[in-house]
Amino acid sequence: MRVLSEQDRTFWEENGYLVLENAVPAPNLQAVIDAVWTFLGRSPDNPEDWYGDPLLSGGMVNMHHHQALWDNRQTPRIHQAFADIWGTEKLWVSYDRANMNPPYGPKWDNKGFIHWDLDSTVRPIPFKVQGVLYLSDTAEDQGGFQCVPGFHRRLEAWADTQPVDRPPAWPDTTGMQVKSIAGKAGDLVIWHSALPHGNGMNRSQRPRMAQYITMHPEDLRGTLKGWQPGSEADRAGRVRGWQEAPYQLALAQALGVPEGYVEQWLRRTRANDLVRVNVEAPLERYQDRPIYRTRLNGQVRYLRIDSVKPIDEQTLEAQRAYAVAEGLPIASAVEQRATEAIRQIPAPHFTPRLSAAQLAALPDLVAQGPQAFGLGAGLWDAKGIVQLLENQFGFNFDRQPAKLTELGKKLVGAERW
Repeated sequence: MRVLSEQDRTFWEENGYLVLENAVPAPNLQAVIDAVWTFLGRSPDNPEDWYGDPLLSGGMVNMHHHQALWDNRQTPRIHQAFADIWGTEKLWVSYDRANMNPPYGPKWDNKGFIHWDLDSTVRPIPFKVQGVLYLSDTAEDQGGFQCVPGFHRRLEAWADTQPVDRPPAWPDTTGMQVKSIAGKAGDLVIWHSALPHGNGMNRSQRPRMAQYITMHPEDLRGTLKGWQPGSEADRAGRVRGWQEAPYQLALAQALGVPEGYVEQWLRRTRANDLVRVNVEAPLERYQDRPIYRTRLNGQVRYLRIDSVKPIDEQTLEAQRAYAVAEGLPIASAVEQRATEAIRQIPAPHFTPRLSAAQLAALPDLVAQGPQAFGLGAGLWDAKGIVQLLENQFGFNFDRQPAKLTELGKKLVGAERW
């Protein structure tokens, strides 16, 4: 049964977004809020404790597979809303993350942002949708979702007035009417990805709490430039991502830290797997956006500030995974940085499962790399380190993934529609 009315559809066509009220049962909302605070190792009752690592820029929280997140993703009402928009029930759900955007101040300088999660220079603009679930009542000044309503209908005309070498994902918002979308706990905002959007500056005294959720037709693989046919490998990768998610929590329990600290530790290790790239022009900060402008192969390129840094006028260091994804010409590798990073194991916050002697031995073990133990090539991930602990210390960890309903299994790809 459709959940979007004709009024909803008319509003969607005109404005490029809609609000689905009461998208999930009320208890589900608090369950995610509690999970976010636990993941971060922070207290909702102590405002001084809301800031700092492992919270990411914009308030992003890199938790993806907690049961509370899955309980919302597999809610029939949310699935039906996306089915109404796509015209098919045969959808896959994203493994999106959560958001905790605290109040702006000396410890938190998030002034908000507007961007696209697509390449706005591609023609035709691919049809793509995104969504965010409000976990608590969110006022206009609370740093929640903001967008430029109706812009999906005029993006191409606007683009014709812009420089041809503009950044594809960061619009010049001069003249744009950015609107903050207030909402109640349980509201799901779905928007057309051609809308410039982001989250705003939180001028209130309360954090903004949200969960990102979207869906797309099964057997498609999304890129910034549009959709590509998926494969059985893509389906298997989705299932594996769900199945192997518990390794991160198991590792956190072994070390005696909130799960977010393990995610941060492994993320920093990947960020220190660096390569050198030669460029044709010095990196220049582009306006106030989190990107650099440079030239490669005779063309203007925009590179993320959090993924590259200048070494001199013709050389930059880039995270290897980012360089590969962006097709940057790798000149050489930067040795030992990732090894140094993986040795920086987070200190316990509570009683770890590992003994003091085992914790002391772990840096030297992981410094050898997974290859030394027959646990794969490349960098360590949570699964590899948990297997190392099992092999070296005889531990047995709970690796039960989030429970899925019959609908959830299809949304993952574990079962076919």
